[in-house]
Amino acid sequence: MIENQPREVTLIYHSEKTDDKKARGYVESLPTVAVKTLDLAREPITETQLAQLADKIEIPIEELIDVSYDERPDTDRNKAGLKQMGKTEILTMIKHNPKLLSTPILVIGDRAYKYGSAYHLIKDQMAEGVKSTSSAVNAEEKKS
Repeated sequence: MIENQPREVTLIYHSEKTDDKKARGYVESLPTVAVKTLDLAREPITETQLAQLADKIEIPIEELIDVSYDERPDTDRNKAGLKQMGKTEILTMIKHNPKLLSTPILVIGDRAYKYGSAYHLIKDQMAEGVKSTSSAVNAEEKKS
């Protein structure tokens, strides 16, 4: 599976998806981490890696699929069809059509995070940065 060193992240994305390309730009602009990328349009991913990815995200395998990937309006029918498939079938389907994988996914240490858009990546990174440096007291609060 995808292993990272401290201060290193892996971005799993599909270069044919606009939001994924934006996410790559955002992640690569982070100054404090080394970034590795896995472009599913060019590099294959195995069923085993997909199952491990679902474990790292802590979601069922069927939630790895982006049911709206092809922008069809009938996503409810797609979801119903997924419930009828076995886990092995879903993993094989994603392996053969990696555009089905809900990306971008960011792997940090032994955890992975699935984001709906590039906006979520930058928003969460900013929020995380605020949390981690929030030990400073607001200047206005110090005066009172």
